[in-house]
Amino acid sequence: MPRIRPDVVRRLVSLLGDDTMSVDARIDLAPNSDATESEQLAAIEAFTGMAIRELVAAGTVEVKTPRVLDLTMRELRALCAIYSVVSKWDISLRDDYRLESAMKVIPPEHAALIDEAIRYGRLR
Repeated sequence: MPRIRPDVVRRLVSLLGDDTMSVDARIDLAPNSDATESEQLAAIEAFTGMAIRELVAAGTVEVKTPRVLDLTMRELRALCAIYSVVSKWDISLRDDYRLESAMKVIPPEHAALIDEAIRYGRLR
């Protein structure tokens, strides 16, 4: 997440204290400040995260953790293709090794195949 300058943080925090103002109104005020575009996007992301946490705490929204059984066949085929590429390398034997790290050390043409499978499976 981009860093937000202290003066912009103070302005946004002061807006948070106004309970009469909706989250949308608070976000609409951000462009009127001297906040950069990345700061505005970071503020929107922060407000969105706060709103989601409040909705979850109130029991209005349930955060569902994805399960393997929820995979579509397309996603499953993509994961199988990815594993078939990674399994050729000893790194597949390490349970704690992340795919992102593996893609940095395997040959570029294999990393490209993994990228293609990720796009095919709409996993990104």
